Amino acid sequence: MKKPSPLTTLAISAISALFLTGCGAGFDAPTRHIKQVTDGVEAELGSVKVRNLLIVAQPDGSGVLVGTLVNTSEEAEIVRSISINGNMATISGSNIVSKNSPVIFAGDSSNANAGVTLLNSTIGNRVPVSITFSSVGTVNFTALVREKAGEFKDVVLKTPVLCADPKAPTCTPAP
Repeated sequence: MKKPSPLTTLAISAISALFLTGCGAGFDAPTRHIKQVTDGVEAELGSVKVRNLLIVAQPDGSGVLVGTLVNTSEEAEIVRSISINGNMATISGSNIVSKNSPVIFAGDSSNANAGVTLLNSTIGNRVPVSITFSSVGTVNFTALVREKAGEFKDVVLKTPVLCADPKAPTCTPAP
């Protein structure tokens, strides 16, 4: 049997490396669409972008959503529901995601609040999160559960508010 040439061995090694590392999946591989530059996860669904989303665990076992929703379309999207680790979240504040008007959960510039009374997870784990919008559908991903410390020390689940007009970008506190 003839011994393969060094060039043939090199070519076979390079091709094998591509497929074994997953690079052979192509430019549209699902893993290319996941971005994680911070603790928060990022996702996209149509014109809606989820940015830096994570969950802050509270001492009482509840969890608060932190992150931003951005819409690049002229058509506004309504956040219909949010599920965190299988539990429906309570949403208050703005649930309308309009162009140039992001929905920001928690923090100094927040205009919305969402959380669950029972997180049922521990700090450092990832939990499934689903956000359903009026037109583009549902985006599903896993979000990191962070400790209520450091930059997240002041994150709390705020008192729910009622919207007088569901199309209004802001809501008024409940009586």
